[in-house]
Amino acid sequence: MEKFDTDSRLEDEILDKELLKILENNFCITYTGSLSKSEGLPTFVKSAKYLRDMPDVKLVIVGNGNERTKLEEIIKQENLDNVIMIKGQPRQTAALTLKKARILFCGL
Repeated sequence: MEKFDTDSRLEDEILDKELLKILENNFCITYTGSLSKSEGLPTFVKSAKYLRDMPDVKLVIVGNGNERTKLEEIIKQENLDNVIMIKGQPRQTAALTLKKARILFCGL
C-alpha cells in the first residue's frame, strides 16, 4: 500500500465524513474506482444478500460511472440495506479509503 500512498501523512480529515464513519464503524468490503461494466459490480452488489444476517458487514462502493443507475436499481430491487454507495472521491483519498477497509474488492 505504501507504493500507492505517496503522502504517508494523510489523515482522516481528508476523507468524506460519511465515508469515514462507515469505514470506522463497520466491517467493510470496499471497492473504489470507476463504476463500469468490466468491474463485475452487479455480482458484487448481489452478493450482499448472503451477508444480511451480519449487520456489521457492509459493501461500500466509492466511485462514479455508467453503471451507477444499474447498481442503485439492484440495491433497491433486492432491498440491500447493507450496500452503501458513495460518489467518487478525490484520487488522493483512495489509498486511505483502502487502508481503512477490511477487505478490498477488485473486479476483473
